[in-house]
Amino acid sequence: MEALIIIYYIVLNCWAFIFMGWDKHQARRKGKRISEKTLLLLALGGGFVGAYGGMKVFRHKTRHRYFVFVFVISLLVHMIIWI
Repeated sequence: MEALIIIYYIVLNCWAFIFMGWDKHQARRKGKRISEKTLLLLALGGGFVGAYGGMKVFRHKTRHRYFVFVFVISLLVHMIIWI
Protein backbone atom coordinates (compact mmCIF):
# COMPACT_ATOMS: atom_id res chain seq x y z
CA MET A 1 0.00 0.00 0.00
CA GLU A 2 2.81 2.44 0.86
CA ALA A 3 4.44 1.75 -2.50
CA LEU A 4 1.24 2.81 -4.30
CA ILE A 5 1.09 6.04 -2.34
CA ILE A 6 4.71 6.81 -3.14
CA ILE A 7 4.09 6.08 -6.83
CA TYR A 8 1.03 8.36 -6.68
CA TYR A 9 3.12 11.26 -5.35
CA ILE A 10 5.92 10.68 -7.85
CA VAL A 11 3.56 10.56 -10.83
CA LEU A 12 1.56 13.58 -9.68
CA ASN A 13 4.70 15.64 -9.09
CA CYS A 14 6.06 14.70 -12.51
CA TRP A 15 2.77 15.74 -14.12
CA ALA A 16 2.74 19.03 -12.20
CA PHE A 17 6.29 19.79 -13.33
CA ILE A 18 5.50 18.91 -16.95
CA PHE A 19 2.27 20.95 -16.90
CA MET A 20 4.11 24.02 -15.60
CA GLY A 21 6.67 23.67 -18.38
CA TRP A 22 4.04 23.09 -21.04
CA ASP A 23 1.99 26.08 -19.88
CA LYS A 24 5.09 28.29 -20.05
CA HIS A 25 5.83 26.97 -23.54
CA GLN A 26 2.28 27.71 -24.64
CA ALA A 27 2.41 31.17 -23.06
CA ARG A 28 5.44 32.02 -25.17
CA ARG A 29 3.77 30.71 -28.33
CA LYS A 30 0.38 32.26 -27.45
CA GLY A 31 -1.12 28.78 -27.70
CA LYS A 32 -3.78 26.95 -25.72
CA ARG A 33 -2.91 27.32 -22.02
CA ILE A 34 -3.47 25.09 -19.02
CA SER A 35 -5.83 26.75 -16.59
CA GLU A 36 -4.53 28.07 -13.28
CA LYS A 37 -7.23 25.99 -11.62
CA THR A 38 -5.70 22.81 -13.05
CA LEU A 39 -2.20 23.78 -11.95
CA LEU A 40 -3.43 24.58 -8.44
CA LEU A 41 -5.44 21.35 -8.22
CA LEU A 42 -2.36 19.34 -9.15
CA ALA A 43 -0.52 21.01 -6.27
CA LEU A 44 -3.40 20.47 -3.85
CA GLY A 45 -3.59 16.82 -4.84
CA GLY A 46 0.01 16.30 -3.78
CA GLY A 47 2.05 17.62 -6.70
CA PHE A 48 3.30 20.64 -4.77
CA VAL A 49 7.01 19.83 -5.12
CA GLY A 50 6.79 19.28 -8.88
CA ALA A 51 4.68 22.40 -9.37
CA TYR A 52 7.04 24.52 -7.28
CA GLY A 53 10.04 23.06 -9.09
CA GLY A 54 8.42 23.82 -12.43
CA MET A 55 7.66 27.32 -11.27
CA LYS A 56 11.33 27.90 -10.46
CA VAL A 57 12.90 26.03 -13.41
CA PHE A 58 10.64 27.54 -16.07
CA ARG A 59 10.26 30.91 -14.30
CA HIS A 60 6.52 30.53 -14.65
CA LYS A 61 3.81 32.05 -12.44
CA THR A 62 6.48 33.67 -10.27
CA ARG A 63 4.47 36.87 -9.88
CA HIS A 64 1.45 34.97 -8.59
CA ARG A 65 2.09 34.84 -4.85
CA TYR A 66 -1.03 32.75 -4.25
CA PHE A 67 0.62 29.86 -6.13
CA VAL A 68 3.41 29.70 -3.54
CA PHE A 69 0.82 30.06 -0.78
CA VAL A 70 -1.23 27.14 -2.14
CA PHE A 71 1.92 25.02 -2.53
CA VAL A 72 2.96 25.61 1.08
CA ILE A 73 -0.54 25.02 2.48
CA SER A 74 -0.88 21.86 0.41
CA LEU A 75 2.48 20.56 1.63
CA LEU A 76 1.49 21.23 5.25
CA VAL A 77 -1.89 19.55 4.85
CA HIS A 78 -0.33 16.45 3.30
CA MET A 79 2.30 16.33 6.07
CA ILE A 80 -0.41 16.54 8.73
CA ILE A 81 -2.36 13.76 7.03
CA TRP A 82 0.73 11.54 7.02
CA ILE A 83 1.54 12.27 10.65
